[in-house]
Amino acid sequence: MSNNIWFDLEVVMDAKWLDVLKASSWQLAGLSFAMCAFWFLMRQGIIPPWDNPIVIYGLPLAILVTGSLALFGLIEFVVGEARKIFRSMASRRATKLRLEKEQQDLREYLPFLSDEERVVLGWLVEFQRKSFTAPIDGGNVVTLIHRRIVRSGLSGGQMFDPLDAPFYIPDHLWPILEEEFSDWSGSNPDEQPWRYVY
Repeated sequence: MSNNIWFDLEVVMDAKWLDVLKASSWQLAGLSFAMCAFWFLMRQGIIPPWDNPIVIYGLPLAILVTGSLALFGLIEFVVGEARKIFRSMASRRATKLRLEKEQQDLREYLPFLSDEERVVLGWLVEFQRKSFTAPIDGGNVVTLIHRRIVRSGLSGGQMFDPLDAPFYIPDHLWPILEEEFSDWSGSNPDEQPWRYVY
């Protein structure tokens, strides 16, 4: 009997058993549940009891260890997912507040638009052009670029003609401009008022 116990101890203490610690939380939970079921069936006499001390003392310990690891692993997973959700919500809220502020800034600036700025924005609204090309320095829309009403459409590494660089009106600002310049008409469709006239 003693020799069998020591043999069983050598098996249990084999370092390969530690590989179970690398299992996922779900695998550990499944293993813990299976051992609980085995222990319950054995205690109820449904399966023949095994009087080996390794089973009597080792099995409950194994259930406790795997169950605890599974529980803390699941808690860590839930906390991690909750953090992702809260970060995503915070990011969306920050973006919403930023866009709303930019819209408010545009509304406050509209009464102070220069004649050149009005001609450019009126032309874009009249002909429904959210994007256009202009000299890389911005041409006659340089002040609108400074106000972030007009923005560069260049992407990193993109090739472009310095006289025809892409610019655009952000989507969240476009409805405000449409409302402001809804009565604008009579522009020359072939004209590009954002370009310098030499």
